[in-house]
Amino acid sequence: MTKFEDYSKLFSSISNEEDVADANFNTQIVNHFSDGLDISMPISVYHKIHQFGRFISIIHDTAENEYSNGNYLACEESLWSIFYATSGDVAERLAILYRKQHRFSDEVNVLKLAIKTGTGNRKIQSRLPKAITYCDKHRDSDESLHY
Repeated sequence: MTKFEDYSKLFSSISNEEDVADANFNTQIVNHFSDGLDISMPISVYHKIHQFGRFISIIHDTAENEYSNGNYLACEESLWSIFYATSGDVAERLAILYRKQHRFSDEVNVLKLAIKTGTGNRKIQSRLPKAITYCDKHRDSDESLHY
């Protein structure tokens, strides 16, 4: 069983968990945002969102541990499993990982994908031209897997 399958099972168990946050599932929670926007939602929905955030955090922490231990393949697999559900920090970590491994084309591709899918931030957008230039200069030493 791959890590991705393990994560899928974990997410399924979280998303199928019984609502335990409140006995009255019609109770509303109002989130007040700094821009003045208020969003009201049932407490059961709020509970699911909180659980999903914990799930993402667990995988992200696992990826960081794998990166620290030099297990780059496991780190990459973990980061890709949450890529579409997160902001640009995952794309940025993948880009750093690819640069460190001399996978310059893969770095460019992950940055382009982050921008295309809306998960990219300003850092990603400013990093892309530099990554393209670096990739062009080091094409002979590129060890990309070309996903």
